[in-house]
Amino acid sequence: QVFISLVDHNENKEFLRLFPGAKLDEIIDHHQPPPQSSPDSQYIQCDPSKVQIDTGVGSCCSLIALRYFKSNITKHKFGSPVKSSTSSETFDSQIALILYGPILLDTICFEHSAARFNAKDYEAINKLEDLMKHPADVEPSLYDRNEVYQRLVAAKNSLDGLSFEDLLRKDMKIVESISDNNLAICISSITGILLTEMSLRDKLKELKNYCDRPPKTAASFSDQSRPRMFNAIILMSLDNRIPNNLRRQLAIFCPNKHLMRTIATCIERSEQLSLELITALESLRIYNQNNLKASRKIVLPIISTILNGPGSIGGKSNDNNNNDNKVSPMLSAFF
Repeated sequence: QVFISLVDHNENKEFLRLFPGAKLDEIIDHHQPPPQSSPDSQYIQCDPSKVQIDTGVGSCCSLIALRYFKSNITKHKFGSPVKSSTSSETFDSQIALILYGPILLDTICFEHSAARFNAKDYEAINKLEDLMKHPADVEPSLYDRNEVYQRLVAAKNSLDGLSFEDLLRKDMKIVESISDNNLAICISSITGILLTEMSLRDKLKELKNYCDRPPKTAASFSDQSRPRMFNAIILMSLDNRIPNNLRRQLAIFCPNKHLMRTIATCIERSEQLSLELITALESLRIYNQNNLKASRKIVLPIISTILNGPGSIGGKSNDNNNNDNKVSPMLSAFF
């Protein structure tokens, strides 16, 4: 029997498609869980004692690190274990470093204006730094936290050799309709640049081509599971080039005017995002996002509700070419 652990998400129907007899063994996540009343919810199909979901944590790697600390992790054959000065547990230093970097990125190096961390993130990062410390070191950590963060940001923000399509697919999540495999919305995150610097007005054709022909990497596991097209693209940018001066922008691209109206209305109503419209075209809307704390974690449930919530559009075909006259229950509310 196949045992599955879901990490950094709590829903994945592709696993169930590939392994219909698999057992969902545990969930470690920091995203909002689905309504437990949903019959398709994998959240309620797992042993509650093995579900660890904390939406206040900035990085899922913090939860994974703390889980390891509670376990008696043994030496990894490819790494050198480091013994904590406060614990008898051993920990692979390479694994510790792998967890360390994402925590710094996800929490924006514990920047208070972003407020993307809680006490568990602090606990995890401090324990990891303690474990990476060599016994002969007198410094608190083997690495300077800010220096490591700046190096990671520079590498992550680098646009060298990347096309516009590469930027869209670099950090992409797909929200699909449960009832219609051809209905999907892509959410792309871009760091190190503002959307207004990308001349999106001049890239409408490229955005449309990306919707009509999603990249092969968009496939979860098989061509059958890949949506034929994206019905819309949400772009979220975080400009972190100037320390202590974070800026965020959000854009919606959608060729279908009815779906565009639905997405825009739902997103604009979100008090958590606090959006300010700066560009309004028929298929493109760009906003300044005044709430710097709101990451993609806030947008994902909104889009999921549009596709799968009560009165959603999931039960209707939403073909970009000929669907302007078809109105679903959710869409009809905005006419």
